Amino acid sequence: MYGSRIRLSISAAEAAALFRRVAAGAHSPAQALAALTALETLVGSFTETADQPLDAYAEIRRALHADIDEQRQRLLRQQAEALGGALGAGDVTGVARVHAALSREAFLQVAERCLTGLAGEVRAGYEVWIARWCAEAEKRARGASPYPDAMDWDAAGVSLGEFMAMRDLSIALKGHADC
Repeated sequence: MYGSRIRLSISAAEAAALFRRVAAGAHSPAQALAALTALETLVGSFTETADQPLDAYAEIRRALHADIDEQRQRLLRQQAEALGGALGAGDVTGVARVHAALSREAFLQVAERCLTGLAGEVRAGYEVWIARWCAEAEKRARGASPYPDAMDWDAAGVSLGEFMAMRDLSIALKGHADC
C-alpha cells in the first residue's frame, strides 16, 4: 500500500553483530567500507528523533564508526602495499590503479605511508623517475595539441589518469608538484 511505513528496531549488540557480518561478507576492504558507510547513512537518516538521545543509539554509532575506521585502515594498508609493488616495478598503470581507487587525500596518505622510511637513494630514484615520466608525458601532450596553451592527452597516447596519479605521487614525494 502506498505511503505505508515500517519501523526497524535494533539493539546495540544486534547492530554490532550486523556490522561484523557486513564486513566479513565483503570481498574487499573497499566493499566493506562502502557497505558500512551506507549503513551509517541509513542509521543516521532514519532513526527517530526521539531515539537519537538514547544510549543505545550512541553505542550503535560508536560501533559503526569504529568498524568504518577499521575498514578504512585496512583499505589504506592494502593500497599502500599495491602502491609499493607498483613503484618497485616501475608500473605507472599500477600507480594509477591505486590513485583511481582512492580519494586524492587518501592517495596522498597511502603514498606517504608507502614512502616513509625509504632509503634516501631509493626515494631519490623514485623522484627522478616520476619527474622524468611527468615531463615526458606533458611534452608529448603539448606536442600533440594544435593549440600552444593546451595539451591533448588522447592524441599523445598518454592517459590523463596516469598523469594525475604520477603528479600526485610527485607531490607526496617532494611536497610540491614537479609536473
